[in-house]
This record gives sequence, C-alpha cells and structure tokens, in this order.
Amino acid sequence: MPLSFSTKIKDVLQACKVLEQMSPKVRNRICKVTAIGFLPVMLARQNFITLHGSRQTHRVSRRYEVLEHWLTYIQTTYIGNNVLFAPPIWNVHGMDTRTTNLLEGTLLRATP
Repeated sequence: MPLSFSTKIKDVLQACKVLEQMSPKVRNRICKVTAIGFLPVMLARQNFITLHGSRQTHRVSRRYEVLEHWLTYIQTTYIGNNVLFAPPIWNVHGMDTRTTNLLEGTLLRATP
C-alpha cells in the first residue's frame, strides 16, 4: 500500500474521531455546507454566503476557530469569484448519479 494512500486513510479516520467529539453546532454547520452541492448552481453560492454570514455561524466560529478557517478555505477554493473549482464543476443538482467523477458514474451505471 503506498504511503500516501495509507496516510490519507489515517487522516480520514482521525477526522471521523474529531467529528464524533465535535460540538453538534459545528457538525450542523459542516453538514449544511456539504449539502450545498445538492442545491441548484444559482443557489449554491448564495446559500453559502448566507450560512457563512449568519449569527449562529459567527458564534460557533468564535468558539471553534478551525471552523472559520475551513469556511474561508471553502469560500476561496469552491464558492467565491475566480475560484479553482467553481460550483458548476462540483455541483450535483439534477444529476442522475451523485458523483462528479465521470469514471465512477460510468461504472455505477454499468453495474447491474
């Protein structure tokens, strides 16, 4: 098993442990952000901005600074203007297969 793959598995397992210990309010914010990919493209950006700017998010972010760093990363990488991965690339609204990986989607359709 390649070292990088093994490291990724450890990172995922560690993230799961962190999520188990995390405040329900933080988990709620994370779930809401990840659900944005299922909204229509035109609503994804606006919903993120509304969520990121909400009083509840600011309260939780003050207590858990890492949440604010993560939200800023999401905004600068996936949501904002001139980002690396714009919403039309990762958004799955209206797709029959819930993946943006073309090979994976093809394999899922081919499986009986």
